[in-house]
Amino acid sequence: MSGVPLIRVSTRCIGKLPMRQKNKKPMEIETDQPRPIPPLQRHLQMETDLFCFGCGYNLHGQIVTHDERLGFLICRCPECGRFHPAAMGVSATRPWLARLGVMLASLWIFTFLLVVGLGGYFVGLCTYAHLETYTTGKGAGYSFSADRVMRPLPNRMTAGSDYYEHWETEWKLYIFFLVAVSLGIGVFTAVAMWHQTRLRQRLFLAYPWLIGAVVFGAWWSSYDIDAVFAWSVSIITIYAFFSMIAICLGQLIGRPSVRCVARLIVPPRLLQHVQFLWRCDGKTPPAARVE
Repeated sequence: MSGVPLIRVSTRCIGKLPMRQKNKKPMEIETDQPRPIPPLQRHLQMETDLFCFGCGYNLHGQIVTHDERLGFLICRCPECGRFHPAAMGVSATRPWLARLGVMLASLWIFTFLLVVGLGGYFVGLCTYAHLETYTTGKGAGYSFSADRVMRPLPNRMTAGSDYYEHWETEWKLYIFFLVAVSLGIGVFTAVAMWHQTRLRQRLFLAYPWLIGAVVFGAWWSSYDIDAVFAWSVSIITIYAFFSMIAICLGQLIGRPSVRCVARLIVPPRLLQHVQFLWRCDGKTPPAARVE
């Protein structure tokens, strides 16, 4: 085989080997390869970004071991096999800072889900409140199993009565709160999902229709709505449509409005921490100092 050096082992050399290696075959003689370290002697994995000097591979997440000959922690690159000192440029606070970063990222994900979830809850609550307000139970008494029918319209002759005012203003308040909450959801998602493209942010417009489906399921399972089925579907559709338009408008004006507010209330030197609001739209961030 060309290119492969042949190693010959002399019998005189074997005779000088220790007794524990005399009975071994020539190919079983111990070499200088590092022995595998038992699991109990292994240390934590790399929790910082350390790049291999040979191939540039990121050693984050690789196993850190203690070399007995060198006396310090090492980490081996899985790509090129090169060994690196694991503690180079790392202090005792770096792993804790990494853990703190993971905690903050988890808190941010929880906050995002909480805001979006509460917003969806209020959107669905406005829709369900409209269905409850303008329908009534059929027959005497009120129970979850009662048939729902349309509430009788107020008499125009009693326009000044409380019942007429309630009828005329209740749905307007529901629409107002629905649009306000949906607009806030759109602004929040535009700022929180700044790293996503506009197309992916538009996928969030399906959220009101999902809420409408949940509201219809809750409404249908609570009452017998055969008499108001078509009306209920139309009301849920109208509310979902208004919510979708408000979310789309909030996503369009979200980052520009936040940039305007940031310029007004945030000092110029601190604007560097929110430069992503400008860079994600291809705009030049404001200068750190006012000329």
